[in-house]
Amino acid sequence: MPLVNVYIGKGKTKEAKKELMDVICASLNKATGTNINSVYIFINEMDSDNITVDAPVVEISWITLPQRSLEAKRQIAEEIIEKLKDFSKTDANKTVVTFTEMLAENVISGKKKE
Repeated sequence: MPLVNVYIGKGKTKEAKKELMDVICASLNKATGTNINSVYIFINEMDSDNITVDAPVVEISWITLPQRSLEAKRQIAEEIIEKLKDFSKTDANKTVVTFTEMLAENVISGKKKE
């Protein structure tokens, strides 16, 4: 159940944002086997006067699992940064992708246990 927050400047089309979300889901799936239907993505569009560095920031929070290795994180970050380079027309060196890992017992959802 990865939670992905994307912070970008305003002005992207609905179609462009959908394409970005599809790339993020596909990247998570390819690198870690994550089910794309369990990925929560929130796009936060910011006014330019609320941004110090005009570059996208992506925060990925997820439960610690063996398949979510450093190599998988690098692969995901590279794919997302490449997409954001075209998406936002900004210097890829300024784009930031962060990963926050949580222990499973610290995540509670509304899903019923059987």
